[in-house]
Amino acid sequence: MERTYINEFHKQWIESTLKSITSWQKLKEFATLNNLWIDFNTLSLSYLNKGGENEVFTGNEDIVFKLNNFEYAGDDLTNFFIRIEAHNHFFYNVAYTLVGFAYNSMHEFCAVLVQPYVRAKREATEDEIADYMEALGFEMDYEDEYHNEEYEVFDAVPNNVLYGIDNKLYFINTQIRLRLRHIE
Repeated sequence: MERTYINEFHKQWIESTLKSITSWQKLKEFATLNNLWIDFNTLSLSYLNKGGENEVFTGNEDIVFKLNNFEYAGDDLTNFFIRIEAHNHFFYNVAYTLVGFAYNSMHEFCAVLVQPYVRAKREATEDEIADYMEALGFEMDYEDEYHNEEYEVFDAVPNNVLYGIDNKLYFINTQIRLRLRHIE
């Protein structure tokens, strides 16, 4: 990939600008105006997996590319960017980097996210996940759902949280949103 990472200044400018974009059409226009479209057909990537909102690829052993179709963002595009920012705050060892936009295999408009590739011994257990979330200041609502004053984290299940070869937990694919009472 020629444009592997966006420099830090450009990245900060893009992130601050994106937070003010609230429609899908405006986001597509922004991608075009700023040359942020990525043609996945030109990249040497191997398909790994598909989930509810992501198609996952890798081209080397250090990173994965996720084509995120915004399915869990709901009608408000801002939710997507809040989720990425919160994920990177709480789970910085597998932070997302937004590198551009593309269309997935279903021809859906997607954000292209890069995330570190995790070398895992196994999936984390529910108890390990609960202990970790408690240490971050979250309270358990259900087995896979947690909250603190500001955020709700859900889908924190073993197949979305890995136990690394370094004995650390990696929350690779949870959902995060602002708590409703925080929004009001």
